[in-house]
Amino acid sequence: MKIMTVTGEVNPDEIGISHIHEHVYLDLEIYKGKPKNNREKEISNMKVTLENLYTINQNQFLVTDNLVNDKYGDAVYAANLFKNAGGYMLVDVTPEGVGRDPEKLVKLSKQTGVKFVAGSGYYVGISHPNKVKKWSIERIKEEIVKDLTVGIGDTNIRAGIIGEIGALDSQPTSEEARTIEAAALAQVETGASMMTHCRGIGRLNSPKKQIEIFERIGANPEKIAIAHRDGLLNNLRRDDYIKNFSELLDKGYIVSFDTFGMEGYFKHGIENYKDTLDWNSNVKFNHDSKIRYDWSSSVFAEGRDIDRVEAVMDLIQLGYIDQILISSDACEKVHHRKWGGYGWSHIIETIIPLLLSAGATQNQIDTLFKRNPARLLEY
Repeated sequence: MKIMTVTGEVNPDEIGISHIHEHVYLDLEIYKGKPKNNREKEISNMKVTLENLYTINQNQFLVTDNLVNDKYGDAVYAANLFKNAGGYMLVDVTPEGVGRDPEKLVKLSKQTGVKFVAGSGYYVGISHPNKVKKWSIERIKEEIVKDLTVGIGDTNIRAGIIGEIGALDSQPTSEEARTIEAAALAQVETGASMMTHCRGIGRLNSPKKQIEIFERIGANPEKIAIAHRDGLLNNLRRDDYIKNFSELLDKGYIVSFDTFGMEGYFKHGIENYKDTLDWNSNVKFNHDSKIRYDWSSSVFAEGRDIDRVEAVMDLIQLGYIDQILISSDACEKVHHRKWGGYGWSHIIETIIPLLLSAGATQNQIDTLFKRNPARLLEY
């Protein structure tokens, strides 16, 4: 079995440090919020600069310039930082509808030396091209299989993973359910891996309905990574997040800690999050509350890397090391070094040293960043 990159097959035992959930060229205008007043209109037109960074970080989904990251030169800069830090491969789980560009990935790989894996399938419903609304499950499945076995679109550049698929919320829409089922069928037919979007912030059980589809179809859980699970860490206490993760891990699924480097606070859009939380946010601080920070309804905290490191160490000590993946899901300009963010190299430069300080061995680091990505991607 091999790993399929945009420039050809790679032997699984030859890969170096790899991130399994990233985005290279991405347009997230589907998430853009509507300004409610003159100040928000002003913010929405801001450019990402050092002077504006704090304001944009608090209003990430309001600023168009932050949500579109599609310049080749910026990708070269970011990829070179990753390469120079010791990185080997980035898995670009950007589907059609939000900026996937396999030909630019090939060019980028040849220029920087970084290996890239392209994704297939369809993301959340608000990003779906019109054709998906008309296509049957079988037709969607056929396209995913073609991407994986022949080439994406009119190219001969093959996808190497199904994803990022998924649903915007815990309950998939009927259209999202069709694309998820098609992806599961393609996984069964090809043996390829799958990365599925399951909202972490504010949602305790967002994978549940998707897993019901996977199990009904007979998809292989050992080839399915459940994304954004580290989004729970900001709100669940240790025993509760271990229980939540274990329910997935004991079924064979892979848990993706893929928001390393996201440590901000945001305010714009908080009303939408409050309305769909799995707990009551109209409360005051109570030390005995089962949910941490359930009182922080005026500002939403994304989490802290130090908590993510501790959770990874918890799962390692519980024997789940073979089912953990680590990435940064850098999907906005403010996530990248050029624009004041942490960038793809942050995990190598900061998170791996923190894991080693916490007691991880070099062999365990190799499992997290080499063996686990290789085992997921090979087919």
